[in-house]
Amino acid sequence: MWRHYFPTYHPPFWSYSFTLFLLRFCLIIYLSMPPKARSGYTKSVNIVETSTLLNRSVRRRKKTSVSTKGLGKECSASARKIPAGLTTASSEGIKECKESIISGFRFVDMRILSSVMECMPCKECFVCDLILQEQAMKRKGCASNLRLLCCSCGWSMEFFTSAQIGRFFEVNRRFVYASRSVGCGRAAGKRFCGLMNMPPPPRPTPYARHNKEILRAVKKISLETMRDTAREIHDIKPGSDEGIARCGVSVDGTWQRRGFSSLNGCVSAISMDTGKVVDVEPLSKVCIKCREHENDPDTPETTAWRADHRASCKANFKGSAPAMEPEGALRMFQRSVDQHKLQYDEYYGDGDSKSYSLVKDVYQVYDIEVQKKECVGHVQKRLGTALRKLKKEKKGMGGKGRLTDAMIDRLQNYYGIAIRSNSGDLAAMKKAIYASLFHCASSADSNYHGHCPEGPESWCGFQRDKVNRTNTFKHGTGLPLDVREEIKPIYKRLSEDSLLSKCLDGKTQNQNESLNGMVWERVPKGCLLVLKYCSWGL
Repeated sequence: MWRHYFPTYHPPFWSYSFTLFLLRFCLIIYLSMPPKARSGYTKSVNIVETSTLLNRSVRRRKKTSVSTKGLGKECSASARKIPAGLTTASSEGIKECKESIISGFRFVDMRILSSVMECMPCKECFVCDLILQEQAMKRKGCASNLRLLCCSCGWSMEFFTSAQIGRFFEVNRRFVYASRSVGCGRAAGKRFCGLMNMPPPPRPTPYARHNKEILRAVKKISLETMRDTAREIHDIKPGSDEGIARCGVSVDGTWQRRGFSSLNGCVSAISMDTGKVVDVEPLSKVCIKCREHENDPDTPETTAWRADHRASCKANFKGSAPAMEPEGALRMFQRSVDQHKLQYDEYYGDGDSKSYSLVKDVYQVYDIEVQKKECVGHVQKRLGTALRKLKKEKKGMGGKGRLTDAMIDRLQNYYGIAIRSNSGDLAAMKKAIYASLFHCASSADSNYHGHCPEGPESWCGFQRDKVNRTNTFKHGTGLPLDVREEIKPIYKRLSEDSLLSKCLDGKTQNQNESLNGMVWERVPKGCLLVLKYCSWGL
């Protein structure tokens, strides 16, 4: 019925062509838009189909790209418009950038890294729609497995956060080495990772394997270093016809714990000519296997096990803790000829006669007797110890103007200076020791500076004022007569020729004390350790 009111309209032929042109134009614009922009027009777009279309467009771009000389890779038309001079400069800049690439490890907040990745275009579709995921099941200790995923085209890439060297990851090996270097174990490392909101370290079994490999490398480097020290000594000291050189060493022992209850300790020998470690001997009374079978009954099986275990037992010492130092010194002296072609003919110790008595006749086959030398630092401490003991046992020695702690420290320091400043001259050393006593005992009323050296270069301020005709020296309270009479026997005992002759070289064991501190910085003191972990600090 409505046909009568609305007659049929026949459009002209050119309108069909124009409509087809508009449809084609809109289709071209739609296809040229990125997938993210198309989401406003369509809600259901197949990712696979989109990826296929984008891959086709990428392949078309690669076909039209032209290789430019100097760049070494395919580049766009914009890159081909760059002048040749700028291209050369760019290649030099690229070389500098490659040389300045950072390396090493950093603490990185994963949220910041993820937000940075979101700003990067995808490798396939060139759309900034990347997300960073962590695959916890593939994590290897501190080496996390990350996955970079494009939400637009589905492209993904997996990688670890550390380089893999052989069968281990570098970050795990470095973590174990760093933990041991600061004197911590896996438990402390795990706690550190937890507080830093980081993944935990390797599990106990892989952690133990890392420990084993690092300890093997540490021992290898230690042996090489001590061999180099022995070669340096051979270059300094002339050897015999058999190629054996003689040298002096300072020997000192250290223990994991104070007192006589320590189960672990080590003894070191340091060359007095080079100041470098020439030999070490770790000692331990701990063996985990022996402790497990300690209470086993005496059966044939237990006896057989103990016989087989004796060769691999981790405990290499039996005895008291103070006996470790003499035993360690004896072992090092006994193997010095076979190991380094050296004979330690001078023994610098801390006054312990037990160690020296064991090594005194070690080279008896070569008609050599080891000479005992004293550490100036330990001899100096003997004076302070004797004076403090006198003050404690003798009433009336302390108090103002008498034998105070400050006066004891002053006498001890002057005693050490007198020995060090007169090395090689026994008479001058002895005279300087007594001069230091009378210098400290002098006061404004009692002048005993006649024993002090004279001249403008004298260490005594009173004698310098006397020559320069000045008045800069100020006397202290000094020491009264009764105190001086009590002190003189101590000075007489510590100024004997037999003692001072061993101090003529003016050498100390400070290098051994420094080494001992470094050892226990790397080896924790608060837990029970076996021999291999005690060797870590050496």
